[in-house]
Amino acid sequence: MALDRAYYRLTKRGPADKELRALVLPRIEEARLLYVDPVPQVRPRVMTAAHLTRRAAVLADLREGAALWVPGLARLGFSALDIRTVLDLLFDTGRRAGDALTGVILTADTPRLEVAALVDEAERTLKREAMGRAREEQAKRGAKLGRPAALSDAERRQAVKDLLERDPTQTSAAEVAGRWGVDKSRLYAWARQMRPDLE
Repeated sequence: MALDRAYYRLTKRGPADKELRALVLPRIEEARLLYVDPVPQVRPRVMTAAHLTRRAAVLADLREGAALWVPGLARLGFSALDIRTVLDLLFDTGRRAGDALTGVILTADTPRLEVAALVDEAERTLKREAMGRAREEQAKRGAKLGRPAALSDAERRQAVKDLLERDPTQTSAAEVAGRWGVDKSRLYAWARQMRPDLE
């Protein structure tokens, strides 16, 4: 009898190990049939399938007719192409892929459009995690995140007033623009709109 097995890849931004384990353990007979790739100690510059050693082990151990359970396809690989490659390998060798989140089992007979849609969703999940990691790193460096709030008409008028009434020997236009959180060219554009005589 071919035993189902379970696998997932941990990431810094992804769900915790405990949460993922709770999803897949009910799908397999024994905890020893669970394979987990940990977060790398040193993040590789370019992730490759060779880094996922536990995934290689589970693919070697999984017999024909058995299912590989994962807690969402995003935990199966590091990119849409990688995930698709693993799914194709499973289907071509008579094995199945099970999504423990939804209970869906994918086989070689599953419509290709359905598989493609699930892989696309997994890729969106991976991109959200990557963007979250990038935002965290920017926040640590003190970068202001997100688009700055637009100034109201009253604030724009006040910014232009500050620009026009400043003492150029004491305060530069760039300093005024910086106080209002806009660039100098934007500030001058507002000034020309409000005072056409400045053209």
